[in-house]
Order: sequence, then C-alpha cells, then structure tokens
Amino acid sequence: MIEPDNYTDDEGPKQIQGFLGLIFDGDAAFEAALAPLSGFDFWTYAQLADELDAVERCVVVDFGSGPTELYFDASLVEQIVGAIPAVDTLYDCPDDQGPAGGAGHVLVMADGFSDSDVTRAALSLRAALDADLAAMTARLQES
Repeated sequence: MIEPDNYTDDEGPKQIQGFLGLIFDGDAAFEAALAPLSGFDFWTYAQLADELDAVERCVVVDFGSGPTELYFDASLVEQIVGAIPAVDTLYDCPDDQGPAGGAGHVLVMADGFSDSDVTRAALSLRAALDADLAAMTARLQES
C-alpha cells in the first residue's frame, strides 16, 4: 500500500490527484466514480459475515477481463474497495492527532484508469457484494 502525499490540513485529502473517496474508522464517503458502492451497507455485511463465522470472504467479479476471485476481510471496507484494480488505497494517519485520533484510507484512481473505468468496476463489485449479502442472509435464515 502506498502512502498519501502530504496535504494541508485546510484542504484535506481531496486535493490528492485522482481522489475517489475516504474511509475513516469504517465509514466510507465516495466521490461520483464510486457512487455504485454508496448505498451498500458495509456494516451489515461485516456483521452477517461475523455471525456466520465467515469474515474472510471470496466473491467472483468480472471487471471486463473475465471472472476474478477477490478475497478480503468483510469488516475492512478498504480491502473490499481496494480490490478494484482501478483503485489504490492510501493509508492515512496524520502524525499530530492527539489521543482521540483515528486513521483512515484515502481512495485514489490507479494510473491508467478513468472515472468511467472506476464506475464500471464499482458496478461489478456492487453486484457481487449484493449477491454475497443475499446469500449470507439466506444462510442465516435457514439456521
């Protein structure tokens, strides 16, 4: 994982070129290119996976070059979104936060990709996440 460039506190990480969103303490805020993921309930997804004792998830997504198996921890939004080839996740933990500080991840567009590439990939990932969430829900209802 690469580190974010230095940025001023006044402007925040949005000034990083290719900024796509921010994840802080598990809460995500996405820019337009990642909008397909905005309505997904990552918290419920993680809770269901935990309840099923299946936090390590595998979903199959086709990003345009054939089906790809993605493996991630259901509780780590940065791993889930960072699995998109067009997205890089940057760990962001400012040094001077004090005792009540936190850490997050900045999402940026990977080199060689466009907003439309990111959106297409986010749509594909969203479909896979929705299917996995539905499968987990059904599995819990059966038990």
